[in-house]
Amino acid sequence: MRKLAAVLLLAVAAQCQTTSAQQVAPVSTAATAVPAVSSDPAFSSSKALNTTLVAQLADPLSAGPISQAVGGTVTAGGRPIIKTAVLKPMKVSTVNEDRARNSRIWYSLVVLDHTAAGFDAYSTRQAIGHGAVELNPFLKPFANSAAIYPALQVWPTAMDFVGGRMMHSQNRFMRKVWWVPQVASTAAFVSFGVHNLGVHAQ
Repeated sequence: MRKLAAVLLLAVAAQCQTTSAQQVAPVSTAATAVPAVSSDPAFSSSKALNTTLVAQLADPLSAGPISQAVGGTVTAGGRPIIKTAVLKPMKVSTVNEDRARNSRIWYSLVVLDHTAAGFDAYSTRQAIGHGAVELNPFLKPFANSAAIYPALQVWPTAMDFVGGRMMHSQNRFMRKVWWVPQVASTAAFVSFGVHNLGVHAQ
């Protein structure tokens, strides 16, 4: 009787194990299947392109400047031909530096031009005080008074305005020679003053 019960228990246990094994879902081989490598030349070209870019980005010192792939073609043998364009470093614009330098030069020429005009006025007064005559018809009404000092400042003021406009002109040639009016005016006033001093010495 005991042997019969043991046999029945073993049979029931075997039946339970068989049922459990059948209820477990089989593992899908589709999820773990590795797709076959495509033999498409376009796939090979894309793979080679990605490999080249990754190598350049990963080791910029050995690979040189980073190149930007702009296109690729595949030859009959399946090897990709990659066209690259080297990215040139962007130049830092020096426009602001040039403008700041020109502004400093402009202010310096303003001081020199007006100082030269004052020197001309002073030498003119000294020459007229010793019997000389002012020959400039525009300055003759002011030659016998201190009004000649502000009168002679009109011309350098006009040259300062002209030089400033030329410095900011759209014409490239004007921007190159913007300093000429102020320099010419300064040189003229200095020469006039030296001449007046020579007349005064006589």
